[in-house]
Amino acid sequence: GLSTLDGQSSGIGVRLAGTTTELQVAGRAQVRTDAASVVLTVTAINAVSAGFLSVFPCGTARPNVAQVNHPAGSNVATTVIVKLPSNGRICLFNLSETDLVVDVAGYHPPGTTFTAVQPARILETRSGEGLTTVDGGYLGVGVRGAGSVTQLTVVGRAGVPIGASAATLSVTVTNAVSPGFVTVYPCLQAQPPTASLNFGIGQVVTNAVVSGIAANGWVCLYTSADVDMVVDVNGYNPGDASFVPILPKRALDSRSSTPKVPPPPGLAVPVRELAVTGVAGVPDSAKSVVINLTVTGSTTSAFATVYPCGSQRPIASNINFGVGETVSNLVVAQVGHRGKICLYSPSDPDYVIDITAFHP
Repeated sequence: GLSTLDGQSSGIGVRLAGTTTELQVAGRAQVRTDAASVVLTVTAINAVSAGFLSVFPCGTARPNVAQVNHPAGSNVATTVIVKLPSNGRICLFNLSETDLVVDVAGYHPPGTTFTAVQPARILETRSGEGLTTVDGGYLGVGVRGAGSVTQLTVVGRAGVPIGASAATLSVTVTNAVSPGFVTVYPCLQAQPPTASLNFGIGQVVTNAVVSGIAANGWVCLYTSADVDMVVDVNGYNPGDASFVPILPKRALDSRSSTPKVPPPPGLAVPVRELAVTGVAGVPDSAKSVVINLTVTGSTTSAFATVYPCGSQRPIASNINFGVGETVSNLVVAQVGHRGKICLYSPSDPDYVIDITAFHP
């Protein structure tokens, strides 16, 4: 009863545990047939048990990474940036039985300054059989204590060269003893008052993060609570890239101390507009922005969609959430009319938005 933009890969049935699904991306949804990489929102729905998804170029070995982690029965969406092979197909491996939804948010054309790499693990704080990193570094370093900052070497590892200005990462937390958040930022700069992902007690939460890299090749990860961390690298921008990473800056926080009243049934929920150019160092000429979108405090389970103001709202979602949940996801958003992006949800969540980069 549901559909895709062109009817392909629609209603193909639940993905059985241990399945790898091949998906044609190039040549669909305005993605060029010769695109170098693609930006996707990947959603796991109705999972029978807790598990994870690995997304990678078809025709290559499945990497030891997880870009989406989900509990049983969940509806979890995460942004994934993946390299496209010559046939334009990506592969999605699911550990547990689940339905899948994939939305296209953008692509990198050939010759782009962004380089997608084969996803690789560069931090694994846990110890145990089967756990590893791409080069054995930053493995089994132990739980990251509340209030600590982990300095992680990114350049010179997993194909990220010296001189890279930014990295695209999948950051996962697990075994949290209390609710908290993680902030990812370039070392040698002041820690910003932002959050890259939020987590509850015992949750396994993953979010994509685009972070600038410090001159010494490090990225810093601050955690507000005791937690294990896993970091996978998916790509990088060289120092001369047109893409511009910035120290994360908060552009919106709609939360209020006033208790919420659920909207009456059938009442249309207004679309929120947010100016993203001319703020946080983003010029008026910017074509798109990279934001970390957090929703919290919703009175119903629902989704949110980010799109350029002045255009028709797409049939897609960037984030999914339950009642009262605090959930984050990275979004690459095209800038719309008068430098604004629009946020729609059929529910009534509060939004927190941090800007992390832009494309001029």
